[in-house]
Amino acid sequence: MKTPLSVLELMTEDVDEPEAASMKEELERLRHGLSMVLYTARLRSMAEDIHVSATELLPLIHAVNKEHRRYYIRHHVYPKVITDDEKVVVMTDEKWLVFILTQLLLNAVKYSSGKSDVIHIQVTSTINGVTLTIKDFGVGIPIADQKRIFDKFFTGENGRRFRESTGMGLYLTKEMSEKLHHQIEVSSVLGEGTKITLHFTTTQNLTPM
Repeated sequence: MKTPLSVLELMTEDVDEPEAASMKEELERLRHGLSMVLYTARLRSMAEDIHVSATELLPLIHAVNKEHRRYYIRHHVYPKVITDDEKVVVMTDEKWLVFILTQLLLNAVKYSSGKSDVIHIQVTSTINGVTLTIKDFGVGIPIADQKRIFDKFFTGENGRRFRESTGMGLYLTKEMSEKLHHQIEVSSVLGEGTKITLHFTTTQNLTPM
């Protein structure tokens, strides 16, 4: 299924705007949906598919942002990377972490659209490890929904408002984070935005050579 999607994406390069933009948007949605299905299927055997290695966070973040730049442009919401260290290295599985970052960033953009034009991605090194925080200034999460956002198939009030929510993105993010031993926490204020933080402990934090 990935191959015909890639072929269709190449074919859109020869299509004039604005028709190409609409086609690319739909193809992007298909690719994201396919990715969700594949990672859901892989979750059961994730323990056998984890390959932990030293990974620089900043290049990974920039790669995810570049891959989804059309999504940012379409929603008029743009990432701002904030860090006090350009060489933060952690022990993680790059493939699974890319999926986690993608889910968190696309959610932040979706729920910011029309309310804010920026999301903050902050990487901070501390004595206890490294924190990666994605903060948006969007609609926020109702208090009644906050305890359930990681539940399987839970969409909540925002999911119903913005549609297309499957209730699987944050569920998979939580499951993958736990299997990688990365703690994840959420804080949100309705109408002001949401902050999601990934914690990499000192044992998962490496000093670059």
